[in-house]
Amino acid sequence: MPDASTDKKDIKDKFIAASLPVRAVSAVVYVVLLVGCVLWSKNTFSAFMGVCSAVAMIEFARMQRLILPLKTVLFILHAVIILLSEWIFRTDVPKYYLAALTAVAVMLAFVAFIVALFSGRNDSAVQLGSFTTAILYVSVPFSLGMALPDVTEKWVILGIFILLWSNDTFAYIFGISLGRHKLMERISPKKTLEGFVGGVVCTIVAGVALFYIMGNVCTLSMENWIVISLVVSVIGTMGDLVESMFKRQAGVKDSGRIMPGHGGILDRLDSFIMCVPFVFIYLYFIS
Repeated sequence: MPDASTDKKDIKDKFIAASLPVRAVSAVVYVVLLVGCVLWSKNTFSAFMGVCSAVAMIEFARMQRLILPLKTVLFILHAVIILLSEWIFRTDVPKYYLAALTAVAVMLAFVAFIVALFSGRNDSAVQLGSFTTAILYVSVPFSLGMALPDVTEKWVILGIFILLWSNDTFAYIFGISLGRHKLMERISPKKTLEGFVGGVVCTIVAGVALFYIMGNVCTLSMENWIVISLVVSVIGTMGDLVESMFKRQAGVKDSGRIMPGHGGILDRLDSFIMCVPFVFIYLYFIS
């Protein structure tokens, strides 16, 4: 008589094998779209970031189970913050536009308190906490991501994503082959310390390689590439763990289903979300 556990394993293996083509196509479409938007123009990259930020905010609000009135205020405030990030570095936008948008953003933040007050729920403070977290975790990083072309070159932006992918890939390879010690088992049981270290080292090597490969089209020094590589690998890994924490608390496997075989936008950009504020500030001060 066949063992039940063996049958389940066979079914799981068949499912994984069947989903591989879907995962591959989804990944290729995502990478081609991202690279194309980065290299084509600032406007296409901003549009890509804007769409991703909207989807990410929807995913996060769903995971946090925000009530509809707070969701509405959150989505409007998110749109205002994204618009502010588009205008703040442009010299052709009158200052009073920026002042007006900032005033609207502040007003909407306080409207959220009023909505929570009259919601009649016992978890109003928790809802407000989720609202605030959504702004800090989604709106702020994506607004800084949209502003990256204002502080650096498009090749550096592309390099940042290559470094993120390098870290994910090599951390997985080292974790699978050498992983013995858990990095943070209560949040992500599969991540290991060996995978983390391997990812960091290989990402720094990738940063040095990018310096030589992009030397003719990019002015960033090797030292700066190494610093960015270190930030991307270390902080990016923390971003992966933070998103896993949110998903674990929400009781979901993926943040969404927009990318077949890969989950949601938050699943794909969790490392970027966490590292982009640090990278942006660094690039701003050296530019």
